[in-house]
Amino acid sequence: MFKEQAVILNDCLSGGFESISSELVEIRSGIDTLNSTFEWGFSQVLTAIGGLKDSIDELILIARSPSKTWAYEKFRDAQDAFRRELFEESLELINQAILGFESNTGYSLEHRFHVHKGTILLGYFQMGELCHSIINLAGAKESYLTAAKYSRKDHPQDAGWATLSAGWACYCIGEMDQALELSRKAATLLPQVGEAHFQVAKIGYRLGQPDRVEENLVQAVRLDRTYALKAGTDGDFANHKSELETALDLLRQRIKAEAVQHLPKSKQESDTLAGLACEPFTSRQFIGSEISHISSELNEIDRCIVGNTLFSCSDALLKIVKCDNSLHNARVTFFKSAKRNIQSRRKAAQSAQSQAQGKESPAGAVTEKVMFTSWIVCAIPAVIFFSSTLKGCWNTNSFGNPKYNEVEAFFGLIGIVMGAGILGWILYFVVAAVGAIIGGIVGLFTHTAHVIKKHTDVSAANQDSNYWDRVEADLLALAAKHQINRSELT
Repeated sequence: MFKEQAVILNDCLSGGFESISSELVEIRSGIDTLNSTFEWGFSQVLTAIGGLKDSIDELILIARSPSKTWAYEKFRDAQDAFRRELFEESLELINQAILGFESNTGYSLEHRFHVHKGTILLGYFQMGELCHSIINLAGAKESYLTAAKYSRKDHPQDAGWATLSAGWACYCIGEMDQALELSRKAATLLPQVGEAHFQVAKIGYRLGQPDRVEENLVQAVRLDRTYALKAGTDGDFANHKSELETALDLLRQRIKAEAVQHLPKSKQESDTLAGLACEPFTSRQFIGSEISHISSELNEIDRCIVGNTLFSCSDALLKIVKCDNSLHNARVTFFKSAKRNIQSRRKAAQSAQSQAQGKESPAGAVTEKVMFTSWIVCAIPAVIFFSSTLKGCWNTNSFGNPKYNEVEAFFGLIGIVMGAGILGWILYFVVAAVGAIIGGIVGLFTHTAHVIKKHTDVSAANQDSNYWDRVEADLLALAAKHQINRSELT
């Protein structure tokens, strides 16, 4: 059967919904009437929606009475039995949670309990042979309506799903007017849920009122285009195939018009992004690959529009939305990268400024070096002079000359030595004084040169830091022009 449906679906796609095969009707005619509960396919999903995902342990913790705690524990047991496909046991346990058992009063105001009960009574394909003994569509309807009533205030999303489920139960019973009313209410509570809008459209077509539900069909396909395929193989739409084809074709034209209208703007923004610059930065420095990818995607959109089918035009519109998001993200990336670069360079400039301001003058060290050199220069001749004098005295052989006695020779030697020392010290002080004067002059010039260089270095660092401050201000102004919030750049 499913293979035959796939063939029919393929024919519908290739023919652009030009015809609905009569084979579909033949296939559906052999399905049991209870299949309407199975084909919906959302019964099992209802056990995990919204508030139903709350931990049972958390619910037990906030329970304010032993009866509530007992009821939540029964609910947990009912869920476990449902998971194990023990549907009869699960139904018994959830009834005890709602109505109580023996001395326990239960807790009837918990909407999750009624959703679970409605899900069992509505039935789905995994029940197998048990479906005949368990399914109770009227009971499922009442359970879902009760759940919607109890969840409307605190859990509006859950109320929407419960209302949608009650509408489906009415459809299965044959109460089409109430089914349409409840489904419309659910679509209002769940505006972004395609199944809610599709259910309104399906029931409207079943009632022979396609004009009243056209916008719901359009919204369902907009949210998920596979609903166009689902409509093409759904028997409720088969009796109004011309209206269905017209609605889908009008949707195709509308989507195509939106894509054609918006594409030039996206291309213009792409060109603007490619030329985006804030001296000394350009967009291609940081987002060159993103720009190329977006440009390629925009060219692909042109081909989708030329395809001129519902799916290709939908693809075009989806790609435009995706490109718009990519353009915005690329702009943010450019500005963030440029800002980080600016902050890094400004930090380096400020570091250079601090180093220049803390550098000490080398003048004192230079003066000391000049004076030390002068001392060496004067000490060497003094030593040479002194040693030469001693040598001369020794060469006269004063100690061996009979003309002088030893005492006289000794004192004569002392006198010569003292005279040489005095001359050496005089020479030292003269040369040292000259060295000090020269050292002071050299130190002064050195200090002056240092001050000039320090001032130059600090000025250059200040100018560099101020330059990057101006660049950042220009960058932020440009970001605001391109509708980028400062919070996005942090």
